[in-house]
Amino acid sequence: MGVKLFAWLGGFALFLGAAFFVKYSIEHELISPLMRVAIGFVLGIGVIVGGLLLRPRGYAVTVQALCAAGVAVLYADIFAARSFYHFIGTLPAFGLMSLVTAAAFLLALRLDAQYVSVLGLIGGFLTPYLLSTGENNPVGLFGYILLLDIGLLAVVLKTRWSFLVPLSVLGTLAMEAGWTGKFFTADQVGTAMVVWLLFAFLYLAAAKAAGRIGARDPVLDLGAVAPALAAIGFSGYLLTVGGLGAQPGYVLGLASLALAGVSALVLFEPGFERAHAAASAAAFLVLLAWFSRHLTEALLPWGLAFILVFAVLTAVVPIVLLRLRPSAPPLRGAAAIPALAVLLFVVPVAREITGFVLWPALTLAAAVALAAAWILGEAAVAVAVVIAVFLPMGAWIGTAHGDRDLPGLLGVVAFFSVALFAAGLLRLRRTGTPPPPAPDCGRPLDAPEGLLSFVELPSLAALLPFLLIIAAALALRPTDPSPLFGIALLVTVLLLALVRLRCADLPGLAALLATAVLCAAWNASGLRRDAPWLPFAWYLGFIALHLVFPFVFSGALRERTVPWMTAALAGPLLFFPVYQAAVAAFGKQLIGLLPAALALPYLGGLLFIIRRLPAGGEARLTQSAWFGGVALFFVTLVFPLQFSNEWLSVAWALEGAALVWLFRRVPHPGLLWWGAGLLAISFVRLALNPAVMSYHPRAATPLLNWYLWAYGLAALAHFTAAHLLPREEFRVQGISLRPMLRTLGTVLAFLLVNIEIADYFSTGTALTFRFSGSFALDLTYSLAWGAFALVLLVAGIRSGSRGVRLASLGLFGATILKVFLHDLWRLGQLYRVGSIVVLAVLLILVSFLYQRFLGPATARPPAPAKQSTGDDADEDAGEEG
Repeated sequence: MGVKLFAWLGGFALFLGAAFFVKYSIEHELISPLMRVAIGFVLGIGVIVGGLLLRPRGYAVTVQALCAAGVAVLYADIFAARSFYHFIGTLPAFGLMSLVTAAAFLLALRLDAQYVSVLGLIGGFLTPYLLSTGENNPVGLFGYILLLDIGLLAVVLKTRWSFLVPLSVLGTLAMEAGWTGKFFTADQVGTAMVVWLLFAFLYLAAAKAAGRIGARDPVLDLGAVAPALAAIGFSGYLLTVGGLGAQPGYVLGLASLALAGVSALVLFEPGFERAHAAASAAAFLVLLAWFSRHLTEALLPWGLAFILVFAVLTAVVPIVLLRLRPSAPPLRGAAAIPALAVLLFVVPVAREITGFVLWPALTLAAAVALAAAWILGEAAVAVAVVIAVFLPMGAWIGTAHGDRDLPGLLGVVAFFSVALFAAGLLRLRRTGTPPPPAPDCGRPLDAPEGLLSFVELPSLAALLPFLLIIAAALALRPTDPSPLFGIALLVTVLLLALVRLRCADLPGLAALLATAVLCAAWNASGLRRDAPWLPFAWYLGFIALHLVFPFVFSGALRERTVPWMTAALAGPLLFFPVYQAAVAAFGKQLIGLLPAALALPYLGGLLFIIRRLPAGGEARLTQSAWFGGVALFFVTLVFPLQFSNEWLSVAWALEGAALVWLFRRVPHPGLLWWGAGLLAISFVRLALNPAVMSYHPRAATPLLNWYLWAYGLAALAHFTAAHLLPREEFRVQGISLRPMLRTLGTVLAFLLVNIEIADYFSTGTALTFRFSGSFALDLTYSLAWGAFALVLLVAGIRSGSRGVRLASLGLFGATILKVFLHDLWRLGQLYRVGSIVVLAVLLILVSFLYQRFLGPATARPPAPAKQSTGDDADEDAGEEG
């Protein structure tokens, strides 16, 4: 403190004293302007000389403080002589300041004094403030700051005192900000641009020079980039100054030039990649702010030009770096910066500022961004670019005006879809990812590491238009669906081509799902009752396209399953829109003919698969199962469409039995579980649905009613399915499938018996269940339950099923309890006798059946003993067992 700190403070105080004395003398006119300048010159030289005279005596710190103060005084004196008193011109002032700068540089070097440079820096930047006259003189001010910065940077490059760089940057930015806040107006924008760019380029050049001589460090790098970032920030400030927003050449030009300077530094000097990312982000924000606030129809070409400049600048840098320094670590995410340019196109479209030039500019920007992503291997960025390309079109839908704007919108969508699809295929071809041979197309495409996401780019380019046309159908409600469906047809063909050419299975299925959503959206928003024929024809055309596709290329697709599954699903997925259009066109009188007609091509496809495709293999099995199942789906769909209520349950039961039958011909597990599921649904609708009894009023004819055929057919379907099941054991959650189906059928049959009894004894139009009330009703229920239990017992004995026999015994037990606890106490004498007799006969019959078929075997007389061989002994043992 006693030596260094006090010496530094003393030198600085000496400079302040001189400066305040000069200011005081000016304000009170104590001395003439010429004498002021002369005194300042003598004082500055004297202090420096005095300090140097002390150097031989060893007072190094004091010498450094005096020399630094003298340099600051000389800077102030020359600045006052030129800018305030005009004793000397610009050129002499420049020469004198250059001499002082050189002197300061030599003094700092000779004295090896960092403090000389620091005091000189502080004094140099305080001089304009302390001696300011309040007049606007940007040339003089920033010319002085420029010379000061050049001197300081020269000292830094020579001495490696990098800490001076952020100090000088702070001083420079403070001067620029102070002048901007006090004197800047819109008519001085050219001067301001020169000033901000001049210092930005100066420090960028200093960073490059430091790199060449090996004087770089993190402090110097940070300070060197800060003025360029500040220049981009100043361009954003210009947007707030009145009238400058309408002059994008100034505002956006300043940001672009500053970004170009940082880009040049990154190309020629490694280590500034993060700085380039920061500058790019700042420039993007400026562009976004200008587009959001000041864009007009007249300025649209200017804005688009600067978008392209931004895209090129941010894309070229990482690409060139990859070529210049291939061994350097990859720039992760560098390709995402050019992709931001594509996002900017959303703003003019959202503000309804569009024109033909917009779409070529979007094409160029997308091409630049995709090229950067592809060259840098950033697959995720490429996907983001493709998505971003379609965002302006989505914004256009929000501002479009019905049929007037629809043709232009769809034309743009079609162009970009085809262009991006072709670009994606070209990328795959150039990266050497040919599809595998046709017989091997059953497996996914094996792309090199890092390129797998690029394989999906063509699919994405073709799928995204579906979202747009679906939104257009819902939002614009056009009168003619053909333009929308035409684009859907185009992208569907592209996706199916991808299935064929690139061995990618999912694009076709995705196209079908998107088409189904589009058709449903059109029906929801635009289906006109007076013109349903056109969408009806389009829907059938889409079904035919997907259905025919695998058969046309059956040779290449024979070992694949997803294309055939997609073709099979085309009918079911598009059936509801087809049904709605058909009802609007023809009515519901004969609507059952629609699923019948749709079943025919699937039956034909099933025959083609069975007869023409190679037998054996999992693929053939799956293909047959899908087409057979869909054909049966349409056949059984005839009933619920043409009829209602119980017909739906019966149709599902019949379809379930038919699928089990088909499983015997095409042993695909999916058919079996699908059929079992339909049978279970049919059972639930008939057995556990309280509304089933209110489907129709009670018929006048007892027994021969809809209950008989509905429950009877459903029960018969369950029994038939159980009988058709192969002998192998099939289980669902540990429960055997065959007994489960028989049980469900038995329950339906038992329900039918009770429903028919209730129907016979009911009166009026509603079916009522009463288990007591008359002698005949009670006796009928008891006899029916006993007879049903007997039938169960016979069935259990014949099938060898212990579960069925136990169920029959349980029902017999319930019948016995009902007879003894209920019927006998309510029946008359004769009826009571009859009931007991019938029950006795049934019980005796049950006992006989158990003894006859389930009792111990009748003992046989022992066979005579004989000498037997080993084989005979084995045979006897087998018989005994």
